[in-house]
Amino acid sequence: MGNDALSYIGMRDVWGGQHALVVVNDTLAVVSGRLRVNDVDTGELLSETTCEIAANDKALAGHIRVAERPAFWRLEWSSDGYIAVNHYLAGPRPFDLAQYLNWMEKVGWSPAAHVSIRDLTEPTKNNN
Repeated sequence: MGNDALSYIGMRDVWGGQHALVVVNDTLAVVSGRLRVNDVDTGELLSETTCEIAANDKALAGHIRVAERPAFWRLEWSSDGYIAVNHYLAGPRPFDLAQYLNWMEKVGWSPAAHVSIRDLTEPTKNNN
């Protein structure tokens, strides 16, 4: 199986002031590649590491310190020309919906392409 079957790149919740970077391989072959994590607002490279994940296994790829402000982290896994991307919302809750949608636009994702902020935040008008 090819590396495109890597099933998950993500973060575990905070433990000891750190987030754990986790990579899961649900294929029957060893997968190796590079994982990069960037803060979308600042462009800061928070982590860059290479790792190898055994067949049908998971690996701890590193740790990132807890964010002190709401942040959107872009996770990118690359291996043999294949790129997988995910994201993680870090920092204190709650997150502002407008900020979240702004982050999504910054990375080129538009889950609310047909919904405006106003549609999500204005009360519904009752025409009865």
